Amino acid sequence: MPWVDIDTFYEHILEDIRAGKRPTLSLTQGDFSSIRTCWEKALEVSDLSALEKILCVLGHSAELSDDFDGFFVQTLEYPFGRNEKSRFIVLTLAASWKHIVDRSHKKGERIDARFIEALRKLLHGDNLEILEWVLRTIDQIGPQAIFFKNDIMEIKMGPTRLLSAQKRKIHRMITFLSRKWRPS
Repeated sequence: MPWVDIDTFYEHILEDIRAGKRPTLSLTQGDFSSIRTCWEKALEVSDLSALEKILCVLGHSAELSDDFDGFFVQTLEYPFGRNEKSRFIVLTLAASWKHIVDRSHKKGERIDARFIEALRKLLHGDNLEILEWVLRTIDQIGPQAIFFKNDIMEIKMGPTRLLSAQKRKIHRMITFLSRKWRPS
């Protein structure tokens, strides 16, 4: 049963963290195949515990795979409940940095357009934690971040940004990104 592999990998990560080590997993194509099966099933039956383990395992894998692009997009668009949404979007974005963003940079490829559109949709939500992580992800994308220029420039923090540490952080990120896009 493929769930056992995910649980074993997840426990290995937790053991390394408890021991004060930085967890890194070496995954094979067979492992990736098992993870794909688990991810598909987790989304199908709304098994959030399995989904959390899958995202954690992928976030700590040493190898990169392009087999998960569609699953990352599906998870970003998944109708999570209000209490789970922020945690799972952040976990998904964190794992996607490695398997979508870093992999695309290393291969010299463009970021998948479906992933770009999923990020764009998340920019227009009202959850500040998600907005912060989407902006961080956009910053990681590199030159393709320009695709978000108009969307990001529409985000207004207003004077209340001074009252909230998270809003100040978001405002600084927007300012940083907008400076990248100014003509020299």
